[in-house]
Amino acid sequence: MKSIYILLLLITVICMTACNKMDENGALDGNWQLTEWRTATGDSIIATNHTRKIYYTVKYDILKFQDMLDASNYHCLAYFRHQADTLVVERAFSQPFDDVIPLDSLANYGCPANGRYLIRRLTHEHLVLSSDLGVLTFRKF
Repeated sequence: MKSIYILLLLITVICMTACNKMDENGALDGNWQLTEWRTATGDSIIATNHTRKIYYTVKYDILKFQDMLDASNYHCLAYFRHQADTLVVERAFSQPFDDVIPLDSLANYGCPANGRYLIRRLTHEHLVLSSDLGVLTFRKF
């Protein structure tokens, strides 16, 4: 009986330490659907979820940019940093070819050329990012 408890304890420890890569971004992790993109001044709408199908997916240290209206299945991946109220996109790649691309290539997804967003709001259901390209409002999808 004692060996069964030791075996169960050993299995539990192995299971707990085997997956050392857990969600590390809190509420930011997940799939986000753009619901509204306004100019930086807020006086006009650039896009909505009815005119564009832009999605951001956040996992580990990767941010995926995708426009579901693009029939070619083209999307971009980028490394990012998230600290306090700042999100910084660093190095970007086009998919499916893994070509390194400049950050200004992500402008169609609302990403500024310097890659810096201010996080205005972040909950498990809503995300609002702002930059010189505008204010992006997302819902968790």
